[in-house]
Amino acid sequence: MEAGLQSLVVEMDCLNLYKQLQQGKSDNSSFGMIVRDILMLASKCNLVTFSHVSRKENTMAHKLAQISRNYDGFRVWLEEVPMEVFRMVVMDSHLAT
Repeated sequence: MEAGLQSLVVEMDCLNLYKQLQQGKSDNSSFGMIVRDILMLASKCNLVTFSHVSRKENTMAHKLAQISRNYDGFRVWLEEVPMEVFRMVVMDSHLAT
């Protein structure tokens, strides 16, 4: 992929999405098109693992999604990240230990 990521773990708190991705199934609904896009992107990686987590365990992703509303266009942070994101990652890593 563009950022050079070849092995990914994708966590989600949506059980329906997780089941669809695990089964590799999609339909012609709006939701099915999202599933199809995710599967297409996943096929470009060497290894992708989909994992279902509780909503509580997925708060970091929710916070990142909220922050992303402040940005226009596509963003990738490889070395330097905005300070607000850095603080959230540090707090999340302390909670995980």
